Amino acid sequence: MTTPLIDLSAHDRGREQERRVIERALDEHLRHTGFLLVAGHGVDAALIDRTREMATRFFALADDAKGSFRPVADGAPGYYPLATGSLAATLGEDGPPDPKESFTTGPLTGGPGGDPALARWFPPTRWPDIPGFSDTWTAYHRAMEALATALLALFARALDLPADRFAQACRNPTSTMSAVHYPGGSASGVRAGAHSDYGTLTILHKHPGADDLEVRMPDGTWSRLRPEPGVFVVNTGDLLAQWTNDRWVSTVHRVVVPEEGSRPSTSLGFFHQPDADALVEALPSCVTADNPARYAPVRAGEHLAAKMRRQHTAAAP
Repeated sequence: MTTPLIDLSAHDRGREQERRVIERALDEHLRHTGFLLVAGHGVDAALIDRTREMATRFFALADDAKGSFRPVADGAPGYYPLATGSLAATLGEDGPPDPKESFTTGPLTGGPGGDPALARWFPPTRWPDIPGFSDTWTAYHRAMEALATALLALFARALDLPADRFAQACRNPTSTMSAVHYPGGSASGVRAGAHSDYGTLTILHKHPGADDLEVRMPDGTWSRLRPEPGVFVVNTGDLLAQWTNDRWVSTVHRVVVPEEGSRPSTSLGFFHQPDADALVEALPSCVTADNPARYAPVRAGEHLAAKMRRQHTAAAP
């Protein structure tokens, strides 16, 4: 699989004509496979390493200590033990619960502005009693927010839109951040079932040397991604596909057992979501007489809630 490497620093310092070349290439690629490798992002390598260390320390805690962070409701931020979710179910497919555990936090700022209907998207964060955890995690979350904002501005330009087009729907984003731990192998060879991501975009930092992320190609075959150190994997999600009226795709992917065996690995994922009450409907520039709007308008929060219900209900006893 050929996945383009986008150097954000080269785009930022380039002349207008050079920027347009990058943007045209980005648009063309996202029409076929919604995955990118992103370098020149400016995120401190030491911060990435510290965040990964904090995640490792959390997953090393005793089960009862981790269990104290179980979410108040399915889909809410918190700790999810092994086999408590099935990502394949979000696409309506049958499959066993995924042999992974995760710790997720919700938005760190913002709020419902007095609207009780939006309050569920801004729960208070409960931090593990690990020295440096909250400060490190918060710094990484902030770095991901800044990177997502830069990427969405680039995406807007690639669609010939004002750079702030998506930012207008992200004044109170409901983005989440997760550390996902795959402790061993899998009888089926799959650690996280085939799925597409729910929101606008995902920023993923894989365990160093990881080769366990597979992307479904347009011809139906699976191809492994092998990102270099310091490079983020970025993929477009369902809501961005709907916004662009499927001009850009939300590609199905999965996590499998590494080629060299069932060694443990941990991924850091930032899942960007717009405002919960943002109305996602096809952009006028992506609708033509030959390609009318394919989706009914949907509130971002309603879409996300439906996906989360499918994921966790499928794994319930």
